[in-house]
Amino acid sequence: LLSSSPFWRETFAREIDVYRFFERHRPPFVVPKLIAADDRQPLLVLQRLDGAPVSTARYPTEEMPSRQLAAVFTALRRVND
Repeated sequence: LLSSSPFWRETFAREIDVYRFFERHRPPFVVPKLIAADDRQPLLVLQRLDGAPVSTARYPTEEMPSRQLAAVFTALRRVND
C-alpha cells in the first residue's frame, strides 16, 4: 500500500480480512493463498497464480469480454451458494 489515505487503508485492511477468511473457508475455486500480511507496515504477500488476470487495473474502466464476465458471475454465484 503506497497511500496513507483512510479510504485505501480501510480497503487494504478489508482485503487482508478476505484472504484470512479464505484461509479458514476455502471457496470452490482457486484463490491466491495468503503468505504474509501486516496492516501496520502495510504489507501483503500473496501466492502467484498462473493464468491471465481479469484486468490489470484494480477498478477496470474498459469493457470486459462477455465470456470473462460470465466466468466472474459464475464464481460470485458459487461464493454466495
